[in-house]
Amino acid sequence: MSPKISDSEKDKRKKHIIDSAIVVFTRKGYVNSTMQDIVDETGKSRGWVYLYFSNKEDIMLAILAENDKETEAQINNLLTSGLSVWQGLSGLIDLMDQQFNHASDELPIVVYEYFISGWKQSERREYLETHYKKQHESLSLYLQKGVANGEFKPSVDLDVIIKMITSYFEGLLLHSKAAGSNNVRVSEQLKLFKSILKSVLQVDETKREWS
Repeated sequence: MSPKISDSEKDKRKKHIIDSAIVVFTRKGYVNSTMQDIVDETGKSRGWVYLYFSNKEDIMLAILAENDKETEAQINNLLTSGLSVWQGLSGLIDLMDQQFNHASDELPIVVYEYFISGWKQSERREYLETHYKKQHESLSLYLQKGVANGEFKPSVDLDVIIKMITSYFEGLLLHSKAAGSNNVRVSEQLKLFKSILKSVLQVDETKREWS
């Protein structure tokens, strides 16, 4: 009888496969990658990998799930940080600046390739719709705190501002990876975007923190 594998060991093995897949996807692109490429990258047997993932689509969905968890964790950290909402939002934009200028991270392009290559597949379109709604809800929850405590007095519909933030970040990310952050002038754009947000949100910086 084979020894029972603990849940922690299973998670460790899945992470090894996912990390290996990310290496393959960023090197060859999602469409051109195969399960055999991923198996080879893990250094394990084909059966070892297929025990946890049936195909590269399953692995990609696991990667997307991890990304969603990281985004949710960032928002939750902001909600419990004790910082004012504007300080948290400003810090998030600064973090985006660092991430967008990190040239070695090609995973965002792989994610776009995944969705664009299967844009007619209903499952992927449904995932995108759900992903968008979750992003919107998380950001809405955070910015509503700023309105509730008098820190923000938006000059336009807050829902439109939230959608603008989401669309802007997604577009800037794609452009920075496609054309290069220096060509796109990411840092300068984000500095300008921050000032625009501050204006439309009508930030009252006397509200330093909230609980």
